[in-house]
Amino acid sequence: MKTRALPGPALALIATLIAASSALIFCWSLAAIARPADLKERVAVLEAQAERTQILLRRRGGTADYPAGAVCPGLSEAQLEPIRQRLQAAVAAANLSAGKFSVTRASVPSLEAITSVEVRFETNGAYDATLLMLDNLSRQTPLLYVDTVDLRSRTDSVNLQLSGRIYCWTAAPR
Repeated sequence: MKTRALPGPALALIATLIAASSALIFCWSLAAIARPADLKERVAVLEAQAERTQILLRRRGGTADYPAGAVCPGLSEAQLEPIRQRLQAAVAAANLSAGKFSVTRASVPSLEAITSVEVRFETNGAYDATLLMLDNLSRQTPLLYVDTVDLRSRTDSVNLQLSGRIYCWTAAPR
């Protein structure tokens, strides 16, 4: 009895179909194993959080990253004045003598969406009052990121030289 052998291309086609169907079955079984049992509950929680976030964004005034009046690129000297006044008021409240005050936009061009505002000032006064003023500055807005602090002791007072940066702040009262 003579048996007929399958031609080479037909055998290759059958092997390819078997391999493809095996791969699909394997992928479906992996997907079934990877799906957690409580997937619907997790999705419901995420949808509730997304809805809550949308409500909070609408209350805040939209989805803009920074509100109008924020210290961002394109500042004029007039827009920096509230920051300057806030810092001078903190120094005056601590009964310190104000020396140099400088609040300017960063001189180095930045590729970031927000340009930093450079702050430099010098004060003289009592040690305790100077520390109290620094503590008060750390609790206020705009948040001042300090780069350098130089505190020099004199006979009856201290000299403080501070330089730092402010990144974004809304000048309007909250």
